[in-house]
Amino acid sequence: MLYKFRYSKVLYFLPLILILFLFIIGNIIYSLYPKTYIAVSFIGIIAAVLFYSTRKFMRHPIIYDEKNKKFYVLTSVFSEQYEDFSRSSIREIHITSKKIVIVLKDKSIVLSKYIENRDKLISFLKGESK
Repeated sequence: MLYKFRYSKVLYFLPLILILFLFIIGNIIYSLYPKTYIAVSFIGIIAAVLFYSTRKFMRHPIIYDEKNKKFYVLTSVFSEQYEDFSRSSIREIHITSKKIVIVLKDKSIVLSKYIENRDKLISFLKGESK
């Protein structure tokens, strides 16, 4: 069975708040200096932030396959490329105040702590569940 873990819904609102902030600043600057390139540049910035945040936060950063004892980590923001690792390659897991660090034999993976069902994910990676 595949378990897909998403970012927490709180992170969905952060890009919207940033876009609102950029929109307000863009309106203030445009009212002071009414040039078309300023308006176009702020529209471009807002579109880039919206595109990047949608691609990053709406994806599953980690997927766990219980049958094969593997987990898949999202490695690219703009294309859906997952790198697979076996659960036996995990040396240790560190949980800090802002991140979850999975130390493997050859590399380390850093995830945000704002993942839904974080405790379930950690128990899967440690091998404590079924």
